[in-house]
Amino acid sequence: MWVKGRLVGRIYADTEFIINLQLQPKDFTLLARILYMDPGDGVWGEFELDYVLILQKDVDIKPNPDEVADIQYVPRNKFDNFIANLKYPVTPWFKLMYRHMLPYWWDNLHRLDEIAEPQKIRSFVKKL
Repeated sequence: MWVKGRLVGRIYADTEFIINLQLQPKDFTLLARILYMDPGDGVWGEFELDYVLILQKDVDIKPNPDEVADIQYVPRNKFDNFIANLKYPVTPWFKLMYRHMLPYWWDNLHRLDEIAEPQKIRSFVKKL
């Protein structure tokens, strides 16, 4: 899929969430590019450049049961409590986004084009 002149993979859309494939690239806003690293267990870890895309549209979501155990809608005003009371861990990447980016993006859904930084790469890589 091309988004604002960039080729963006459809792996997650195809494997984790099967969504209405009639969506067009113009339906998405490229919010940010995130450089991320987590050393994991010392043998396996992550070091990646992630493209954060957001879609504000009603779609039918059919999660792939091999990839997604559960989905649910959580309103913004209940999200902090939801995260605090999870019975299972969230990924290091999600913790990072939750701490540093997600609240800002969520509170500014009405002006995504103004806050989007598609040209900037935000680095969350600790200096070694």
